[in-house]
Amino acid sequence: MSKKMNTARIHRSCVHSTIIQLMLELGNTNQSLFKYTLIGSSRLGGTKEYMGDIDVAVDDSDINSSRLKELLIERFGDNAVSSHGVLSLRFPIHNEDFEPNDDMVQIDFMFGDVTILSAMYFSPFYNGVEAPINSPLKSSHCHIMISLYFSLYPLGIKEYTKLESDIDNEYRMVFRYKWASTSGVQMVIRHQKFDVERDKWVRDIKDQVLTTIYPDYELMSKLVVNWNADKYCMMSTENFLVGLTKYKGKGIASNLLDALESDSKGLKEWSESDIEYLRNFINGIKTS
Repeated sequence: MSKKMNTARIHRSCVHSTIIQLMLELGNTNQSLFKYTLIGSSRLGGTKEYMGDIDVAVDDSDINSSRLKELLIERFGDNAVSSHGVLSLRFPIHNEDFEPNDDMVQIDFMFGDVTILSAMYFSPFYNGVEAPINSPLKSSHCHIMISLYFSLYPLGIKEYTKLESDIDNEYRMVFRYKWASTSGVQMVIRHQKFDVERDKWVRDIKDQVLTTIYPDYELMSKLVVNWNADKYCMMSTENFLVGLTKYKGKGIASNLLDALESDSKGLKEWSESDIEYLRNFINGIKTS
């Protein structure tokens, strides 16, 4: 999650002219320096009239976060750039005639495969009768919820092989699935050691990725929730909770909210009203 800057909301009509102006000033005309696309609620075809920031997916095979940060600081100064979790820039809002006004907007840069990022970061929409049309939640909330589910209810985990232990630690490798907001579901080998103080196995080194399930929402929903789940099941927080409740029981959905409420890191993205909204939403889900 990025650190919020002192910025204003931006009207949809100004989003594309503002980004085009930014790329002109960076010398990235015709995406000659790096490929990018707008994602989230600021994407083409979005319906939200005003946005708190602009999310831009950047192809990390063209440029990495460190290099783009250098370019932004060189061009706009250190005070305009933040890199607390996500690389962000304060930039003047430009109207449709490319005229700047006195307001600044926050632009967040996400790095990875732009096709995958476009699929994974979206403005929520719902096709099920259980889910509301106007939701206070964004795709980032959905990613946190799914990641928390994978943490509490590990999918496909089994001991892969026992490793030789040293005098202080016990090691093993496990085969499991995990969730990544930039790539969807991944099948990995995880190297773990046993933490005696915490009385549980913890990750020791970076996961070895065996395969990535490209953001095929129907396949991911069937794998994670239930083989009868449809593709919309993992497209929003609400639809994910509807699927869990329908196929696994209302208790799991409630457990996720309890865990989220006790997680200070998660609460940086979620407000108390968001959690209350979801508790009321879960209570209204029909299970028959």
